[in-house]
Amino acid sequence: MATSPNSVTIHTLGILLSLPSILQSGEVVEQLSLGAGNSGKSFDLTTNQRVAEFKFIQWKGGSKSARKRELFKDFYWLAEAATPKHKYLYVVSLEHPLKSLRSGEAISSVMN
Repeated sequence: MATSPNSVTIHTLGILLSLPSILQSGEVVEQLSLGAGNSGKSFDLTTNQRVAEFKFIQWKGGSKSARKRELFKDFYWLAEAATPKHKYLYVVSLEHPLKSLRSGEAISSVMN
């Protein structure tokens, strides 16, 4: 799936505007991946205390299988990351992402 310039702009601005609110005292940014999609970086944000992924999607409900796959992929990679750092998945709102993750839908269906 190609990443549009608008998606990259939203992703970049979203992360940069979020940093002052999420960084703790003494937390140092080690790496940022400001482009939406696969940029070759492990995570969107790596600090001396956390790794994080950001999803700036306004879900309207419905199937949205591509969004479910992306959300699950990020959740899985964070969960499986071999790091002692705290792991965060930031989303715009909780309703649809939590509904998707709690749906009980088979992994094979989500990853189809």
